[in-house]
Amino acid sequence: NARPEVLKKVSYISDKTNNDGWINEIVNDLFSE
Repeated sequence: NARPEVLKKVSYISDKTNNDGWINEIVNDLFSE
């Protein structure tokens, strides 16, 4: 189960870089199991 704080941090990083493509790939890979 993904922790809310992790999702928050990922969302923040994604927002800061303005390029969530690679973020989504990493998140999908991490939480695919």
